[in-house]
Amino acid sequence: MKIAINKLHPFYNHPFKVIDNADMDNLVLSIKEQGILAPIIVRPLENTSDEFEIISGHRRYRAAQLLGKKESRRNAGGQQLTPKQNSAK
Repeated sequence: MKIAINKLHPFYNHPFKVIDNADMDNLVLSIKEQGILAPIIVRPLENTSDEFEIISGHRRYRAAQLLGKKESRRNAGGQQLTPKQNSAK
């Protein structure tokens, strides 16, 4: 599944800092060349009908922003995907 980047919101209590440094530059380059390989994990954002809170994938989200991407692969929180289902996306 894909979702518009502007519909994603960072998890407020995310314990790690996302830093624009050499590691982020490497991630941006990787995503530019290969795309986002692991989906960003999200859950519905409270009091909205079509927006999501990021549970996992904050660095991939930031890298997608830096690349100017308009949408990203996502996995809705709590949804279990089998390897076959995941490879089909």
